[in-house]
Amino acid sequence: MHLFLTSSNLTLNGQYINEENGFRSLLFDVLPHHIRCLYIASDPIDTTHNDEWGNYQKKALMNSHFLVDIFTILDDRNKEKTEELVKESDLIILGGGHVPTQNKFFREIHLKKYLKEYEGVIVGVSAGSMNCAKTVYAMPELPGEYLDKKYQRYLPGLELTQTMIIPHYNEIHDDCLDGVQIFKDIAYPDSAKRTFIVLVDGSFIHIHEGKEVIYGLSYKIEKGKQTLIQEKGCMFTLDS
Repeated sequence: MHLFLTSSNLTLNGQYINEENGFRSLLFDVLPHHIRCLYIASDPIDTTHNDEWGNYQKKALMNSHFLVDIFTILDDRNKEKTEELVKESDLIILGGGHVPTQNKFFREIHLKKYLKEYEGVIVGVSAGSMNCAKTVYAMPELPGEYLDKKYQRYLPGLELTQTMIIPHYNEIHDDCLDGVQIFKDIAYPDSAKRTFIVLVDGSFIHIHEGKEVIYGLSYKIEKGKQTLIQEKGCMFTLDS
């Protein structure tokens, strides 16, 4: 299996697969010439947006010269076929969205079980990347979640990696939620006993045969402090 954890796999205009840090080239190299693609939505009941975002992904692949023979969207409409659809796919895209909502859907369709023997390529996008971890860090993101004492920040994930990521740093680094700063007041304290890898759009992690390599601008949050891992255009191998 080849696993890509991305913040965003598309260009800013959504028309192409992102070429920054060699992502498009590396993805092209590990896929067969003709692709059967499965897009797994983050919100199974929001079928209108699922079709819209799935179509963005399909068009971006085709615009970037990937030959897509089959493109299927997996949500509430066909979730009973999850096992079959996973087995028939060369490329699985785990869509972005609300982390807990997607996490619940993944558990409902037993995705973790069906991916155990999967030998194709998986691309996580934002929430999809976050939910690949064994333990998922679901940093509060919607109004009220930080204040909600019952909100669960740690969830069981797909167990494809130990790495917990925070995406979209370029967009959210100064954001506030429920009157607090999401990094200074949420992520930093939460890193007291955990390590988070922070990605900007265009950066990604490639995981294959136990080796995890970060490509592009990235940071590490650990023990309440944030440090630079590397600049854009660089590669860094994470400790296994």
